[in-house]
Amino acid sequence: MYVENIIRDLNDLIFDVKAAGARAYENRRDADRVFTRVDGDEACDDYPIVADGLVEASQALDKANDDFLNIEQMLRKIIEDIQMETLSAKVQGK
Repeated sequence: MYVENIIRDLNDLIFDVKAAGARAYENRRDADRVFTRVDGDEACDDYPIVADGLVEASQALDKANDDFLNIEQMLRKIIEDIQMETLSAKVQGK
């Protein structure tokens, strides 16, 4: 049962990593769209578009940071579970 729990946790982690990567890719595409809308000849008129795009990009990076902090926590939990199981096996083996 213990190995099944680790496998389940790792599969969950793989899903979370893929989802975080997909969100990061979509956020990059959104940023690219903002900058392709900017006309070089009318840079002053496009300032609000760029400013809004940068705010959205900053928020997206905050979300990406949260995603990776969650992934780190999941990895630490898996390590703790392995350590507890190892300790339990040693105690039971004595």
